[in-house]
Amino acid sequence: AAVQTAVKPLAATLAAGVLLTAPVAVSEGALIARKQLSYLAGVYLTSTALLPPVLRKIRAGGGPVVQVWICFALFQLFRSFCFLGKILKDSMNDGKSKSENPN
Repeated sequence: AAVQTAVKPLAATLAAGVLLTAPVAVSEGALIARKQLSYLAGVYLTSTALLPPVLRKIRAGGGPVVQVWICFALFQLFRSFCFLGKILKDSMNDGKSKSENPN
């Protein structure tokens, strides 16, 4: 009961982070299949470079655990927007190319 009470305030934040994991994984797979490895690596580099300094700032400020999980959810959200945005942009460009050149 004590663990449930302690985790209850984190439920929404944890759920957001977990729910964003699937779209990130699927879109990563799609980018790998499309051989968009340099774009994927750039997003990984950027997001991974930004996360540790933010976590260190939270730790230095004595922030609550919920702030760490908010960072994780935002980390996943950022990667999801980047990956899905690239896929949608490329799909729209592919559609335009096919309509201009139906061959």
